[in-house]
Amino acid sequence: MTPHPTPSAIDLDADIDRALDGPLLQVPDDFSARVLAALPARPVGAEPPGATGRPPARLWRLVQALVLAACGALGAVEVLLFVGGLWTATAVAVG
Repeated sequence: MTPHPTPSAIDLDADIDRALDGPLLQVPDDFSARVLAALPARPVGAEPPGATGRPPARLWRLVQALVLAACGALGAVEVLLFVGGLWTATAVAVG
């Protein structure tokens, strides 16, 4: 269920539409050139490409694969322990 707009909201929308129809700001022709000239060629503290402090992508993928395999093995052990617990509880209850 959507609320119906109030008359003041409709008036506000019309005001915004009128404001956006006209030029909001006159930008000088050389604006982008002046802004880019004011920026340093390389930001302060920027690292050169490849110096992110992270291991290379191939090593990173290997580490991820090893972690995934270890988590899978841990999950399998948890399932086996759960089944063993069920078996033990059933054996004790029956026996």
